[in-house]
Amino acid sequence: MPKTASLQILTPVSLQVVLDRLRAYAFNSSHFVWMLSDFTFVQSTTGWIFALEKKWGVTLVALEPLPPYPYFLDQDFFQALEELHFSVQGAVAFVAIGPTFAKLLAQASYSNLQIGKEPWVHLSSFQPTGKKSRGLRAAKKRALLNGIKVEQWNLNDILRKPELKKQVDALHQSWVTNTFVSLQGFLLATDPWKLTHDRICFIAFNPDRKVQGVLIATPLARQLDWYLEDLWLGSSGVGIAELLTLEAFQKLKNLGAEKVSLGLIPLTDLGFRSLANHSNAKKPWIFASSIRVLSAGVKTFYNAEGMIGFRKRFKIGHWQPAYLSVRTTNVGFYFRSLHWAHVLAAIFLAHKPKFYWQNLFKKKYKA
Repeated sequence: MPKTASLQILTPVSLQVVLDRLRAYAFNSSHFVWMLSDFTFVQSTTGWIFALEKKWGVTLVALEPLPPYPYFLDQDFFQALEELHFSVQGAVAFVAIGPTFAKLLAQASYSNLQIGKEPWVHLSSFQPTGKKSRGLRAAKKRALLNGIKVEQWNLNDILRKPELKKQVDALHQSWVTNTFVSLQGFLLATDPWKLTHDRICFIAFNPDRKVQGVLIATPLARQLDWYLEDLWLGSSGVGIAELLTLEAFQKLKNLGAEKVSLGLIPLTDLGFRSLANHSNAKKPWIFASSIRVLSAGVKTFYNAEGMIGFRKRFKIGHWQPAYLSVRTTNVGFYFRSLHWAHVLAAIFLAHKPKFYWQNLFKKKYKA
């Protein structure tokens, strides 16, 4: 990792500057969650903006920082990274970053743990065809036979219709509380009424004009790629999720979109990775060996396999891995398992967990 002659403390940056940067250069599908959660935004002397949250003595960096230009200059990034280390104390962890930044961080004494994967659909060939798509076509047909129609809405127009907004709010609240552990902070914050000028809403109506499902699409820079947030579905209706998703694909394609992310699926393909010939520091063997046990325990209330199964019904163009990169400099080898456990606990608490014990034994999961 290159060294800098002098270091500066990162300086605060306004929300408007952050929003302008997101609109110009966002590339991670979740970047716009910066505006939905309670982050502290700071900027380096080279112009890189970081979204930070401090929890349990750990500085959590949400996703990749954003540069002031549409490309990466490694030297500028390393300067910004050193300024980050100079400005904060204690452990530092980058959460849910892509392979490009994970490779850079591997050069700076960070270890990379794959924490999930993200499916991307290429809109040039999303239509369900062939035997593998038979179930998807049948589900869509069932929803259409039941009179379900999908409409594209501007969020500001919904705000001007109190009854429709009330239905959307009720569905969102039901979605939040219909799980054992609700995580509504950090990278999983949701709010349908923020960034109303940027995002698009797709709504599934039944013949009585009752809202049966909601899907919100958030753009990346230049609106060539979009991110489909989690589906909020009513309690009944076969095929609504499939119809809503396929209609969103078509409408976004009509707007000129090229690819759509179906959202990161956490806790899948967990494991330490070495990237770009920059091997990680020695793996904390106690922590590494406990990953599978941790994953199995989480599955008692988190249906990752069900989420993967639903997304695999669509034509996935490619899967992109996501990493947790943790700085392990000055951490003794025998303490690294505790260090990783400390970081994971901080991330969990940053997501503001709320438990709904009445749902513990329910077999109903979010799509």
